[in-house]
Amino acid sequence: MRSALVFLALAGLAGAQEIRAVSRSYDIRSFTRGRQEEPAPSLEVPGEPSAVPAGSEDWFRVLDADSVRSLLADAIEPGTWDTPPNRLEEYKGWIEVQAPEATQERVAAFLETLARRCSTRIAVDAEVLEFEPGILEATGAGAGVLDPETERAIREAALDPARGKLVAALRTLSLAGRRVHAADVRQSRLLQDFDIEIAQGAAIADPIVPRLLDGSVLDVVPMSTPDPGVLLLVFRFACALPEPLRIFDGNTRPEGRMQQPARRVLRAKGALPCPVGRTVLLAAGGSEGVAGGRTLAVLVRATRVAEQAGDLPYRRDGRVLRIVDTGGLVATVPDFPAPRIDFDTVVRDDAGSNFVVPEERGEGISGERIGELVRASTGEEAWDDGESALVCQGGLCLLAGPEPRVEAAEAVVASLLQLRRAYVAVDAVAVALETAPRGEARDPATLLDRARRRDGARIAAAVHALGLNGQRFHAWSGAETLFVASRDVEIAQEAGATDPVTAGLRQGLVIDVRAEGAAVGKRLRVQLRAQMASEAALESLPAGNAPGGELQRASLGLFTALNDGWLEARVWTAVAEGTRTTPEGRTETVILLFRVRPLETR
Repeated sequence: MRSALVFLALAGLAGAQEIRAVSRSYDIRSFTRGRQEEPAPSLEVPGEPSAVPAGSEDWFRVLDADSVRSLLADAIEPGTWDTPPNRLEEYKGWIEVQAPEATQERVAAFLETLARRCSTRIAVDAEVLEFEPGILEATGAGAGVLDPETERAIREAALDPARGKLVAALRTLSLAGRRVHAADVRQSRLLQDFDIEIAQGAAIADPIVPRLLDGSVLDVVPMSTPDPGVLLLVFRFACALPEPLRIFDGNTRPEGRMQQPARRVLRAKGALPCPVGRTVLLAAGGSEGVAGGRTLAVLVRATRVAEQAGDLPYRRDGRVLRIVDTGGLVATVPDFPAPRIDFDTVVRDDAGSNFVVPEERGEGISGERIGELVRASTGEEAWDDGESALVCQGGLCLLAGPEPRVEAAEAVVASLLQLRRAYVAVDAVAVALETAPRGEARDPATLLDRARRRDGARIAAAVHALGLNGQRFHAWSGAETLFVASRDVEIAQEAGATDPVTAGLRQGLVIDVRAEGAAVGKRLRVQLRAQMASEAALESLPAGNAPGGELQRASLGLFTALNDGWLEARVWTAVAEGTRTTPEGRTETVILLFRVRPLETR
């Protein structure tokens, strides 16, 4: 009897030790601490307003420590954390857990997997290429994902010095949902302007010497999606290459000569569902009168640097834990209005433009809504059995329960990606004709063919761009410079002086687009604003007697178009037509051809 009692006592002690709660602390600061986002270096000409205000966007809420605690409570032993001796608390980036050893092992495994998921890095590579006139068109390339044959043709052309060259190569590396940039730029200071001060009988000129950047900048936010093969890129790309620096002397004192930078540019802003490891022609363009009509193009490729975590190392009675990336679904994707290239350089917001923008334009799907859709599709009551969990927070969706139910929920979340798989590629070509087109000559395909063959027509400008279905995006290819537009006159006592005022002169072709209906694919509702400024000229203009000096008279030919209607997909359409006078005094017809191509990332 004594031996039996000793055995039972030892067995009881062993059982008590087995279920005895232990306390442990877990540091989760590495994947819950946020970072303030910073915009990339600006390639804007000093003194000219930016088309998009500087600052950072709130793409989606960072997975904070409180969210981690909530996920953990729902994933591991749900419903037990309010019952002693179990305890689960968060304090300043630490998770304090009191639970049996077996539960602690599961907690550690869960946090390790969560950390791996939150530390997945995305690399985005960009190549800026330059081509001689007509070379890019000869490859058959258009904005969008390139097939291997077209990509090979583009790269071969860029390697041939007679046809093209590599301008810059950029690479960014970031966590999903973080805004990062890569910039290959040259910095310089230039004497742009003077501030004039007058004291008693003397006038003093105070030089204004701003910083000017030339080069290429890729500013991007890469985001994961439920499909491991698709990433969402919100991008801002800018390339500004210097042309010969102009010197202007207003022939008045106390001022001296001023420097006026001239640059050719390619800028594009938008968003793209990008297939992992595939090359995308993000934007391209060129115009006559700018760098000999050569074309600039940017290719991008996005890849994952680390593998995603799959199932958590936890299975029990056919139950699994999985984490699905939803950052690309819940993020709000901004609209990007285009800059103006006429003399009206005031940046207008959406309220002052011709585009009507609903308040929820670009809104993502909230985590709460994703949870509601999953519940409605897989059984509302199934997730309330006490051992299942469905939590969507901070760009992640936690699924816990029987494997068939979890797989069904994953399928529902993956189906939501259809809302962001669709994107739009646009091609805009301005064709200049020596005579007005008549009859069959008005057919867009015929006009484009004549322009490519230089048969009484030519391509005056072309731009190719990408953006999400329903998003407002833009691209601009052209050139810009500064000039002395006017003077402010200041007089005090016996002294008088003039204060030069600089302004910007832009040319080329800019398109501002919103296209909707890409998921349907046959016809799209397209809102388009296009401006083409050409024949830019600067000439000295006497401003009268002293103290005034010479100014510069700027002139350009401006062709604008505004279109709002339904267009056939993949079909060239003439959206605007006008006439202009060339510098030689000839009158020619300009027709803007536009094509919209709905695409879907697979």
